[in-house]
Amino acid sequence: MDLIDEESLRLSLSVALIEELRQEFKMEGTVFTPCLQGMKHVKSEQGEMLTKPFLDLCKTILPVIGWMDQASKSRDMSKVLQ
Repeated sequence: MDLIDEESLRLSLSVALIEELRQEFKMEGTVFTPCLQGMKHVKSEQGEMLTKPFLDLCKTILPVIGWMDQASKSRDMSKVLQ
């Protein structure tokens, strides 16, 4: 498997996982909403992964995940918000 195929597979799996989570938890009106709305734009009409929209989506969600990680480690939200 060449590098491009491997990268396309990773992108497809990431998108599929996020879509599955969206369906399962119906995260509307949360910090995840912008990311979930962006999911509509990461694939072309032909089903190909679009790198730029996917990376933009990652830029949206990664800071939120990082913040949640900090909060879970500290267990004290006041420390995270300082």
